[in-house]
Amino acid sequence: MDSKFYTNLTYLFYSIAMADKLFEVKEKKRIIHEIKNNWEVSSATEELIYEKFRELISQETTSEVAFNVFEDYVLTHKKVFNQALITKIKTSCNTIAKAFSGKNKSELITLTRLHLLFENL
Repeated sequence: MDSKFYTNLTYLFYSIAMADKLFEVKEKKRIIHEIKNNWEVSSATEELIYEKFRELISQETTSEVAFNVFEDYVLTHKKVFNQALITKIKTSCNTIAKAFSGKNKSELITLTRLHLLFENL
């Protein structure tokens, strides 16, 4: 995967974490854990991801806007998203959503949108 993929994946992870309009410390820690342990990225890519998170937070990007950026990327790069990658993305998103007191309604809606996006590829 290239840096553009990971930048867009960052938008998705941010969208999940911000679905309830709060980016909790537990969610940040879970995202860091997911990236370090479940996504084999170089330290340069890891820093790119963290920098994008800082940018999204400082710009107060909404969950909706972030999800739309990821969705546009998926729709223009459909061939990248095989079943194994889709499963890995969904697993990470579920883990992030559960990080702070379980999944809430806003996170479930975003997860459903993600499921439908991948189902319709």
